[in-house]
Amino acid sequence: MKNEYINSEVSVDKANLRNRQSLQMKKRQTIGLMRKILLLFTALFALATVAGAATYTVTTTADSGAGSLRQAITDANTSGVEGVIQFAIPGGGPHVITLATPLPPITVKLDIDGYTQSGSIKPGATWPAKIMVQLQGSGNINGLEFATSAAGSSVKGLSVVGFGTDVDHAGIYIAAPNVTVAGNLIGLKTDGTALANSIGVLGAGADNVVVGGATPDCRNVISGNTYEGVTFIPIGTDLDNFASGELVQNNYVGT
Repeated sequence: MKNEYINSEVSVDKANLRNRQSLQMKKRQTIGLMRKILLLFTALFALATVAGAATYTVTTTADSGAGSLRQAITDANTSGVEGVIQFAIPGGGPHVITLATPLPPITVKLDIDGYTQSGSIKPGATWPAKIMVQLQGSGNINGLEFATSAAGSSVKGLSVVGFGTDVDHAGIYIAAPNVTVAGNLIGLKTDGTALANSIGVLGAGADNVVVGGATPDCRNVISGNTYEGVTFIPIGTDLDNFASGELVQNNYVGT
């Protein structure tokens, strides 16, 4: 009888051990599955982030229609995600995009890179930029306008001329924070002759705007404009929303 009792205890202990081992195995399997699910979601998020940055290519100097700068901005705004505008206009250039009406204000993070146009050269320590895309206005309109939702945008490698006739308009109008303007001709055509904007770069209550930068390739040449080359103004009902953190560095202004 005693032996039967002992055998019974041993059997119970073995059963308990098997149960504990089974539970531990299931726990490890569950943790492993959760880790795999987490890795899958991380990978999907990374893919979504990469896929979310779209590229729009300007292939014509036309004011509107497929391949135009206007259409590229419209498509970027409609997408609702950040993007890049590059240029691949056929022919030797320089290429002039003449606007009869205002471009849509940019409402998403958008990097406009004129240096993607064939033949362009960024400025260096001892040489000027070679700009191959000229954005030219007619009348009292802004050239490129970055709305408040376009935070983190940038524009480089363009000649921006002929925009605005009063102090409320500019070649580049910025209401968004953290916008960078680098390596452009503002108020000068691609051949270096003047064609004035009313104001070159106008920051309206926008924080942390960078005009130029620390390296020679960031240098803008801002000249020939009717009023200020670069200016920052407060906005709001009482004009009490002042910008802060602005940086204007290593540009040629008024030359």
